[in-house]
Amino acid sequence: MKQNFEQIVRESLNNQELPYEAGAWEKFQASTVAPTPFYKSMWFVASIVGLIVIGSIVVTNTSNSELNNKELIVANDIEVTNIITSTKNETTLSENSNLNVVNTEINSVETTTNIEDNSPKTGLTDNSLRTEPNNLPEKAKSKGLGSQIGNGDNNKIKPLTPITNPNEPVTVISTEMASARFFVKNEICQGSKIYLVSEENNPNHNYVWTVNRTKILKGASSEYVAKDAGENEIILAIFDKNGKQLASKSSQITVNQVPSSDVTINRNKSSLVNEFEIVNNDSYSAMTINYGDGTSSTEDYTHTYKGQGIYQCNISLTSEEGCVTTIKEKIELEGYYNFQKDFGFSPFDDNNLNDYFIPQILKTINVPFNMVIYSRNGEPVYTTTSVDQPWDGRLANGKQSSFESFVWVVTLTNEFGVKETYKGTVTNVNN
Repeated sequence: MKQNFEQIVRESLNNQELPYEAGAWEKFQASTVAPTPFYKSMWFVASIVGLIVIGSIVVTNTSNSELNNKELIVANDIEVTNIITSTKNETTLSENSNLNVVNTEINSVETTTNIEDNSPKTGLTDNSLRTEPNNLPEKAKSKGLGSQIGNGDNNKIKPLTPITNPNEPVTVISTEMASARFFVKNEICQGSKIYLVSEENNPNHNYVWTVNRTKILKGASSEYVAKDAGENEIILAIFDKNGKQLASKSSQITVNQVPSSDVTINRNKSSLVNEFEIVNNDSYSAMTINYGDGTSSTEDYTHTYKGQGIYQCNISLTSEEGCVTTIKEKIELEGYYNFQKDFGFSPFDDNNLNDYFIPQILKTINVPFNMVIYSRNGEPVYTTTSVDQPWDGRLANGKQSSFESFVWVVTLTNEFGVKETYKGTVTNVNN
């Protein structure tokens, strides 16, 4: 096939012998037209076509030989050989690792390549690896897997990306995220309730609050009463179901001390009416009083109740930081006047001292009244409506009372025109 076709034709023509006839040449020249040049003859055209066909066959065989000997390196140093062109739209790499390569374009022709190698170098645990174009690992690119095969830029093998075998379970490793964010006030007062609420509330997480490194609270939301004055530390820690800490946050809160409840309420015993004085023993706080009878004060701490009743006196002490202590005191009064409750007298004594009984306030207030003395069994012993007729200790039958206690009851109308009743005891101390 490699002989010169033109020379073969020439030799065939030169060696041609014809029978000799005298005068035949002259007759031939006379009867024929001038000969056509060889380069215009059909033989020349046929030889050119033959040369083109032979050259195409030689070039094709040479290209296939080079293509078959081309080494392709895939990720993890896999040697790829024996490329066979086909019209299928798939390239299969079959060795011990059974690699599949899809959609590889070579010379703009859809190609199937079978690649066999008895020396696997992948190091892969999966026996099947499917790859997609345009996702070749960097290592494979550096080995030249994207290099050209044949002529033209369209002959590049595109990058390959391994995917897992769909027949095998897939293990997904993810990192849980958590945000330990919460809000508390910068300052609160001692005894106030603190609400602890995490901005995140994931049912798969466990929330643990630590107050001052000791008190432990659980849950995305919780609450506690601030008992310790000073700086308090609050820590929120978030854990997963396995006890692994995912996030934590620490915050400081100032707990201001509240005023002490050191307050005294004194009744003025020397006063004829029910006058009370309230004394604040905490000099660092301001005091506000609600007396319970519809009046209040922030400056005047002396108050007189003008009628019978049970009064709820509320006293508020406020510190410089605005913390408040409230003191509640119940005051029960029989009326407007300040009657002494208990008395004693010694009738029938030889010294004639303290022989009679009547409440001394009745001698001072000068209002109409009625006083009744009762024995312990509830029987009336003595009755009077005048301060000039006190009880002398005798019973209703005129006999002298012995050593015992009696009950007195005074009913009057006060200076405001209100009827009131006062009660107490009186004891005969004379043996």
